[in-house]
Amino acid sequence: MKPLRTNAGGGLNRIARGAALLMAAILLTACGASKPVDDPRPLTANEAELLASTRLVLGQQGTVPVHMDWPGTPATTIDAVLDLKTGYAYGTATTPASAGMPEMKHAIAWSTQRLATAPWTAGQKAAPDVSQWEMRSITTSNGLDLFLAIALSLGADRPDNPLLVRQSTARYLRADKVDGVAVSVMSGPQEAGQTGESRTRYWIDAEGNLKEFQANLNLPNKALASITMVKSVNLPKDLSSVAAQVVIVQSVN
Repeated sequence: MKPLRTNAGGGLNRIARGAALLMAAILLTACGASKPVDDPRPLTANEAELLASTRLVLGQQGTVPVHMDWPGTPATTIDAVLDLKTGYAYGTATTPASAGMPEMKHAIAWSTQRLATAPWTAGQKAAPDVSQWEMRSITTSNGLDLFLAIALSLGADRPDNPLLVRQSTARYLRADKVDGVAVSVMSGPQEAGQTGESRTRYWIDAEGNLKEFQANLNLPNKALASITMVKSVNLPKDLSSVAAQVVIVQSVN
């Protein structure tokens, strides 16, 4: 006679299977959350060509929408458009609420010479008037200013020399994905006299499109400033022209 099958046993089996699946999900989540492991090596000829071309590829796009994360004090996120052909950028900057201080948001515009900010309200439909902007000179001794200037240097009107790139300290680090797109992660060449790891990292797809960029700007917490290319940013149409008046026209006075 076959042993009787009981509902209790079936329930226990289902619970056991459920527990096993839950544990597997936890393990997968833990694995997914782990930091990717770099395996640095010199660039191949093809990889050097890819890294050498990425500034040209980005520069040819003209205007590039980006999301920027500045992990300094205070931490700031910037949603902006880089106008790489004209040499300026514009968008909004947000400092999250912390230590009893409310969230702060303002319009921002910058060139390689000038930084300007103006009051901003969430959902604002028009750019602040030119008279509302506060301006100052960009200084590379200020970490955030340096980060903003670097953003404008990511595009170029000609490629870098791939032979020199391959002979430099640039390295291939690992394969990765950004929004489901396969990319190569590479570190940029070190500065003259620099020791240790490179200060820059590039996430580049097979067509030479820069998907993400990170820079080590010597912050006390060792956090990396990052720039991620996005499809679009929600900004008033007139912000471009007003920003140009503020940081380009007035910067030559």
